[in-house]
Amino acid sequence: MKKRIILCIGIFVALAAAAIPIYHATQGVDIQSVVAEKQDIAVNLELDGEIEFTEIYTASCLQTGSVGEMPVEEGEEIAQGALLVKMDTSALQKQLASLQEQEKAWKEEAQAASSTNTSSLLEEAQKSSVLDMAQAASFDLHGFNQAFSENASADAEDALAASAGSDSLGSSGIQNSELQEQIQEISQQIESSEYISQLAGTVLAVQVKKGDVVAEGTPMVTIGNPSSAQIIAMVGENDIKKLSEGMACSIRMQGSDTVCTGKIVSIGAQMSAASLEGGSKKAKVCIKPDEPLVGCMAGGSASVSIEVQRISDAVSVPIDAVDSEENVYVVNKQGILEKRLVKTGLYNDEQIEIVSGLEAGDVVALPGMQELSEGMKVRND
Repeated sequence: MKKRIILCIGIFVALAAAAIPIYHATQGVDIQSVVAEKQDIAVNLELDGEIEFTEIYTASCLQTGSVGEMPVEEGEEIAQGALLVKMDTSALQKQLASLQEQEKAWKEEAQAASSTNTSSLLEEAQKSSVLDMAQAASFDLHGFNQAFSENASADAEDALAASAGSDSLGSSGIQNSELQEQIQEISQQIESSEYISQLAGTVLAVQVKKGDVVAEGTPMVTIGNPSSAQIIAMVGENDIKKLSEGMACSIRMQGSDTVCTGKIVSIGAQMSAASLEGGSKKAKVCIKPDEPLVGCMAGGSASVSIEVQRISDAVSVPIDAVDSEENVYVVNKQGILEKRLVKTGLYNDEQIEIVSGLEAGDVVALPGMQELSEGMKVRND
């Protein structure tokens, strides 16, 4: 009994399998089709890149000291000339005040000494002038008075000038010069305690905080100009040959639907070493946007599409219409599928060029849930 049941089932399955092609041949099947047409086919190279700013300013400590003020925060937009860091100058201010007091005291002492010397010199000059005039006038009282009135004052002025030209204060003058040099040096240190941004942009990094003791040469704040953003992509040696400077690009930042245009501005002259995992060698390619990237961040990701090849008026069909052996199924005028070998050319993710075997206007079946086969009838409702 079991054998008869199994035999009946087998016969039923065989009949059903044989009936399907007959049904398809007579009734037809629903198959999606397209018309081969002439159109442009473009091949794009898709790259992943990283955003970097070419205009960067880093405020580094000029002299070891303590951070007094830190008015900026990471991510903040600032103008050119904005205060970035102010070092603590309280100790320098005290030192400067002390030196200025010393300078003031020195000037007062110098002025007092100068007054004393001036009086003595005037007296000596007048005495000398009296003797000279008396001798010149042969003790003629009238002539003596006249000569004295004309020359005594001039002699005194000459004596004062000679006094001013000499180092009347000796070592005190040297000490004052050293004092002024110290005052100038400390004043310059106080002036240089404020670090001002040399460009407008975004605060990319704040490396110190208020109260930190910072050594000379330590980076404190880094500013980047978003308008200087460019995309850096690493391209394999097989694809790098397809690129050249000036080629147009489409750029899209990660997380954004906005697409902007740009150009390749430079291609690296040296390939990087292959990785230990067997990766290919790559070269650095720089892409500059035509307009500033709104909302971009240094280090952010961006995708770049570059058209590397294009043909015009090519007979083409969807790439899915061509099987692995370069066959297509053409729907003839009777609605029957004809298997046809074609020669293909340029292709992208969507379209493929048909060099021979098809003409514009031919109707080609597309594979779907239904497997295609020659002789299959297509339902035409």
